[in-house]
Amino acid sequence: DTPWHVTLTMVAGVLCWSVGVIIFKEALLYFDPLIAAWGRMFFGACAFAAVFNVKLIKIARQVKREHWYVYLFTGFCEPCLYILFLSFGMKYTTVAQTAVITACLPIVATLAAWVFIKEKPGRFALPGFAIAVAAIAALNFTATASAYAPNPVLGNCLLILAILCSAGYYTTLRRFPMPYPLMFSAVVQAFMGSIFIIPIILLTGTPLPAAWPVWPTAMLVLSGVVTTFIVYTLVNVCIPKMPMARLTAMINLVPVFTIALGLLVMGETLTTL
Repeated sequence: DTPWHVTLTMVAGVLCWSVGVIIFKEALLYFDPLIAAWGRMFFGACAFAAVFNVKLIKIARQVKREHWYVYLFTGFCEPCLYILFLSFGMKYTTVAQTAVITACLPIVATLAAWVFIKEKPGRFALPGFAIAVAAIAALNFTATASAYAPNPVLGNCLLILAILCSAGYYTTLRRFPMPYPLMFSAVVQAFMGSIFIIPIILLTGTPLPAAWPVWPTAMLVLSGVVTTFIVYTLVNVCIPKMPMARLTAMINLVPVFTIALGLLVMGETLTTL
């Protein structure tokens, strides 16, 4: 059984995750998705460097070559590919639909764990997967464009790709647990993400913002600190200490918290579906 303090840690991580979705959506209303993705990773990396500084260098020197391969692969899955798909997906769809699609992560990750690391899913996993697929199809079929969500179908498809990348990240860390402090994985993710996006910005010719208004910039900084620093730290602490099915099932709280925040903070409304 999972100790109660691990469960509370995961709940705290999920709550911060939901708050981070709202903050990041606010930043995307002003910044280009690539700039916003880089800022989210960069400011998260700065937070890690400020808090752990010298400890990071000492730990990095102890990491074996084969373990670096695991870190690099998980970092490539999330945040590198994940943040790209997430940023563009959220640019084109709503917070509420983002939350609903995020709810598919537990099912996808559970099935991935079943295939790759032989963790047998519960009897509700396959019916849950069918419901999740049907829900996404229904969302795309009924989605309508607006100034706030200009292309929800495209946005939802990009979010699905983000979820697949995230499932690869969780499954790999469960398959290859690292003998190093748990926060180090989050540090690698933050630094990889901030470096990975720079050449993409240069190659695509994405223009830098002409100005950095206080409110959008503050949201970008908060997104990095809350989503990259706090969430990755809390979730990475829980990954080795909880079964995959329970860990990912708790992520079902993300849409609950996020939809509630979307209604209260962003002024979104829910359709009957």
